[in-house]
Amino acid sequence: MTQASLLKPTRKTDAKYLRDQVQLAEQHKTSAAGSADTATTQAGIATTKANETVATASLAEGYKDSSLTNAQAAAAAVASIGDVSARVMPILKERGISNIKAIALKGAEGWEKQGNQSYKSEVRPAGRHLGDYASVQDAWAANKDGVASVVGDVYFDTVLGRQYQLYGTSPNGRLQNYRYGSDHLPLEAMFVVSGTGTNTRLMIFDLTDPIVPLWMEFEADNADLLAAAGSANFSGVSNPVFAEGELVVGFNTGANGSGLRRINFKNDTAFTYTATAKYQYAGSIRERNNGRGYKVTAGADIAHQYVNGVAVVDGYIAAATDGGLSVIKPDGTVVKSSSSGEFEAAAFHNGRLFAIRNGTPNGVWDFGQPEKLESSFTPVNTWTNATVPGLSASTLRDISNGCDSFLLLSDSTIDQLWPNPADYQSSLISRRGENYATPPMKKPELMLICGTDGGAISGVNPSVYLISSTTSYITTPNSVASQITGSIDIRVHIKPDYWIPSESVNGVILSKESDPSLRAYRFAISDAGILSLMLSPDGSSSVNVACSAPVGFSDGDDGWLRVTWDSSTKNIEFFTSTDGSAWTQLGITDTLNVASIAAINSRVDIGGRFGGTIGRYEGEYYKVEIYDGIDGTLALSFDAEDYNGGTTITSSATGEVWTPVVATISNQSADYSGKSANGRINGTLTATALTVGGVAGLSGFTTGNYLEAPNPWDGIGTGEGWLACAFKCTSSGDVESFIDLAYHNGSGYVDSRAWISVSGDGYLQFVASSNDYASYVIANSDSFYDDGLLHTVVIIKTTEGYVLTCDGAVLDSVDNGSHGNLSFNASAKTLIGKNWSGGATAPNSTIWFAGGGQTALSDVEVNLMHQHMRNLIEGKASLDEIPTSAAYDPIRQAVELVGDTYRQSLQDGAITSSVEHGQGSSATVAVGPRSEIGIGGSSSVEVSVPERNLRDRPLSLVTERRTVTYAGDATGSRVLFPDPTNDAEVAEVIGWRPLLVYDDGVEQTKGDADDYTIADYGLGRYCVEFATEPADGNNVDIVFEREVWK
Repeated sequence: MTQASLLKPTRKTDAKYLRDQVQLAEQHKTSAAGSADTATTQAGIATTKANETVATASLAEGYKDSSLTNAQAAAAAVASIGDVSARVMPILKERGISNIKAIALKGAEGWEKQGNQSYKSEVRPAGRHLGDYASVQDAWAANKDGVASVVGDVYFDTVLGRQYQLYGTSPNGRLQNYRYGSDHLPLEAMFVVSGTGTNTRLMIFDLTDPIVPLWMEFEADNADLLAAAGSANFSGVSNPVFAEGELVVGFNTGANGSGLRRINFKNDTAFTYTATAKYQYAGSIRERNNGRGYKVTAGADIAHQYVNGVAVVDGYIAAATDGGLSVIKPDGTVVKSSSSGEFEAAAFHNGRLFAIRNGTPNGVWDFGQPEKLESSFTPVNTWTNATVPGLSASTLRDISNGCDSFLLLSDSTIDQLWPNPADYQSSLISRRGENYATPPMKKPELMLICGTDGGAISGVNPSVYLISSTTSYITTPNSVASQITGSIDIRVHIKPDYWIPSESVNGVILSKESDPSLRAYRFAISDAGILSLMLSPDGSSSVNVACSAPVGFSDGDDGWLRVTWDSSTKNIEFFTSTDGSAWTQLGITDTLNVASIAAINSRVDIGGRFGGTIGRYEGEYYKVEIYDGIDGTLALSFDAEDYNGGTTITSSATGEVWTPVVATISNQSADYSGKSANGRINGTLTATALTVGGVAGLSGFTTGNYLEAPNPWDGIGTGEGWLACAFKCTSSGDVESFIDLAYHNGSGYVDSRAWISVSGDGYLQFVASSNDYASYVIANSDSFYDDGLLHTVVIIKTTEGYVLTCDGAVLDSVDNGSHGNLSFNASAKTLIGKNWSGGATAPNSTIWFAGGGQTALSDVEVNLMHQHMRNLIEGKASLDEIPTSAAYDPIRQAVELVGDTYRQSLQDGAITSSVEHGQGSSATVAVGPRSEIGIGGSSSVEVSVPERNLRDRPLSLVTERRTVTYAGDATGSRVLFPDPTNDAEVAEVIGWRPLLVYDDGVEQTKGDADDYTIADYGLGRYCVEFATEPADGNNVDIVFEREVWK
């Protein structure tokens, strides 16, 4: 294993260089008439975006915090140092076009100036483009560059969101303009779809012009190219994609106009695919708004006319529809999935097709390589919230590519999945929300301390908090003990949000009442603060008695409530208390006349009835007790103190199991492994982040202040596994205990133990024992780690031994000897910040990311975990909002996340920038081939184009090849090259894909029924898998290739 290259989150633009270049540009003002105007314009952009003054330095800072901050902009800036005359400043342009539905961006493809497409001869204004104005009167009065506006000049109306040509006479003469600028499709362009129905527009903006003029506009009137069938009434638009001269976009939610549209600017044609046929527009692109209509043409239909998402790669088009997934192949044939269900989105990733399948729950389906898909194709794997790894949400919104991964967006989370097609359950996953983020995890069993909120967290006086939701309650199944038929005594310790319930009906504190025909008893409080008790003598009818006085507690108070009913005297009495011992009667003694309480088969609910759907009473619940008889036998006991990790609470007094539903357990440390292995907070700890928005580590550990959680290595035996954490430890001379998996019975350790700590003399160490800690093996560092610096740790358990890695490097490894079979005691748990014997805590340490799993980790996976752990702590981890759209930039290897308010950039696990985009709600985002970024929402659309140098060749994907020889073995049996378990072999070709394969100099044939196939292990790990082992002694030569941006 080698040292990981840890990329700390940083802004990519060199602000100092930009300042220097602006100063240099100022020196050229006198010799370049346009430089001053350009500088002023760009300074104005910086002022708008960064809310700073138009000073030279603020220009650089404005770019730094704007959407122009990316690696390509920095690279272009560096390239232009010696040639300012060729430098093209960045473009940041906003267009006031409302109701943006979708955006696509294109780069130069080489064909644009070739051919005689109809739109090249389209009539267009010969005048100047005046720029942006709020009215036609302003445009006529512009006097741009000292020249009066004339008929034929063009301007963009910032109020109406349309482009106009000055026409007739000043000051009101104008005509809407649908075509302007170059005859050919711009080399760099932005496609914007806005509106719904007949108000839908497709606009193409020229990004090679700093003004960003409208180059072409499509309308959706009856039988127009965009409208397709009849008068368009669709309201939904899928993500458009431009590739190889063609714009592909889907429309949905309308009988007319829905379907998949292919607008080919290279061939000057347009086609629509629906569930019944393939249609061709009867006119050319020049006639796009002339209502030529569509005619049926040769070709296959798609699964459904409602298209929710599209994806394009190498001539393959995937359409996710309401009736299945369709793939249009380069030869025009269409194949459809066997599933006719609704698909939400699709994406091609590393040569494979993935799609979101709507269902219960939603899932991500992997259909494999598109060239192998045939009619009624089926997935080769699926991921849901119930698989391994399990997704965080049951409802998914979108899928986006990432670096060796893809992102899954839901309404509350983002999951990043690194797929491993060779072993799907070994795919890595990380999870992220608005207040937590995890590192990549492989088959995790536990992952704690991932939150970003700071402050004290306490397990003192614990409670279960029921939120204001129809499904928030605490429940336990029916039991004989709960079927009390005689005298009953109910006692409750609560702190409600409001002592006067927010619902117009009674707030239910406790009930044994599944539905109106299954009821026994109910303790409630009215909207006047009056307690009441309901009893049912037969399971359906009810008798209710209310107290004669209100409870008397004030909002913010916690208090004890009690009601007793004597089956002999029929007397009912209500009480309050501040400590649960001394009771004060509330109101008068009354009577409740029923012969007995019905013994029914119904669960017992706290905080509501009928499964929490009626009479919810939100707040903190500390303790609930039900006695059979007044001061009689304790029948049921809910006590938040009994919480011991996981998702349920087992009563220590009466043994029943209580399940909080959509509730918060105050002394719970949330687990993000997907296994609900939540931990318990004992005492009080402090959560502190090193950076704003970073994951907050826990500190303040003592013998009484620590975490405990389930054991992630329970049942591991001789199997493989991993443990991980991050820490910062200052020198103390004491042992600092980070993670201890064990059980100690008070006299000694029982069975196995696994322990991560810093020794009293400052060395990082891992200890494993399988024999009551009578002996052990230990892996040690050679240097001190109580240095007050942040360190990340991953422990690897192999079949041969244990490996201690820190900060991406191997510090030590040790053979397991007699300690490879770890059989933990059934009572074993994970202690964090304290060891089981109590002899060591972590008073001088801060701990993050305590977790583990039971699977092997490769070098690349270990390094990825180290990198992301550090970046999540030292960088921003939390989301400022859950995004509604995402797009991947392969040059920067960043994912742009856009929601109603923010544009956030995700790189190497951290949010490297977060700015308000100002484009309104329901925003969408697209990234171009040169790191252009387009963002559109309900109010407007914005595009940023990185700085470039006209004398430089643009970045492009370049194919590189290399040959690796695997020397023949004399006797071994081997079919995989490289060996996926050999980290050195894998590291040599990571990111390279096999192209040609030779066995003893003879070229082999790729195919399922031929000589070899390619196995994809994820994270850029591709292996050739021979159908038959090469002969002993034969060399295997493999030509690998990869694409890099140069």
